[in-house]
Amino acid sequence: MEMEYKVAAPAKHDNEEYDEDEHGQAVSPPQELQVIKAARLRLRSSMSLEQAFEAIVTNCLEQVEGNEQGVIHGKDPESVHQMRVGLRRLRSAFDLFENVIECPKVLQAEWKWIGAQLGVARDWEVLADSTLEHLAWELPPHIDVAALKQSALEQARKNREQAAQAVQSTRYMQLKQHFMEWLDSKGWRNSQFDRTASLIDMPVKKFARQAMRHGESRLLKRGKQLKQNEPESRHRVRIASKKVRYATEFLQSLFPKKQVRNYVSTLSDLQQELGWLNDAAVAMRMLDQIQVLDQPVAATAAFARGYMYATIHGDHPRLLKLWKRFAKVPPPCANR
Repeated sequence: MEMEYKVAAPAKHDNEEYDEDEHGQAVSPPQELQVIKAARLRLRSSMSLEQAFEAIVTNCLEQVEGNEQGVIHGKDPESVHQMRVGLRRLRSAFDLFENVIECPKVLQAEWKWIGAQLGVARDWEVLADSTLEHLAWELPPHIDVAALKQSALEQARKNREQAAQAVQSTRYMQLKQHFMEWLDSKGWRNSQFDRTASLIDMPVKKFARQAMRHGESRLLKRGKQLKQNEPESRHRVRIASKKVRYATEFLQSLFPKKQVRNYVSTLSDLQQELGWLNDAAVAMRMLDQIQVLDQPVAATAAFARGYMYATIHGDHPRLLKLWKRFAKVPPPCANR
């Protein structure tokens, strides 16, 4: 029988600066709130698919949990970014293994929820920092980008507080508890059919080749649409490239280092260009909000939004060049 998971509704918080210990005494947050990036993951060829899944998920959780205190008590935008990256990696791991090991839908939905809470905060921080910094060099001098940035910073601050509350919430704590129960008990075995039950013991390297070929094929198919120069097509390529990147990094220790390095390098360059165009698209939506929320800078926001629109819908020869370069590099798993 499949295990049942219940997740509580979000708890209300009064946004206190400090927690309390078991005796009710105030406990200060850690003095050093380090930003935790993904630790290098080394899989062994002798591992089964199931063992590799557990190692990958544990690696992702370490990055997620390592940045929680930074999100709650810190000010560094990188804490939000790295916790969000950890959550994206975790969800990519679910996608990678879904045909053999399927995380319960209710838990996947809750991981998506906490990711969305961080995502909004991160989007405002990106707008206030790198996106508007870039605009300051591009827009005419009479456009008050500094005032626009101040408005975006205020929205970033509010959304950072909301993200911190979500990370401290009962809902998030229960999500982690139920997920660890499922992981520790190997809960996927309770819902497997005979067809998939036999696959969890397959060698991970065999699975890795199949999975990477599938991701590569999907990405190449979507990449053909880049020449249409449509934001929707670029978005689909960006999502597919992100999944391929995470899968490659999860499985890289199973393949020759040089092949992995060349593949990831060209893929990273492509992702960076796609990421900037996505930031511009997200910025358009947020500038719309600023026009409504902050009337003194509404005109500036409208001007900046027009610039973003031109950026998104203009020609992008560099993107096509990076795509062609990537398409020539064979994936680590096999030659094309």
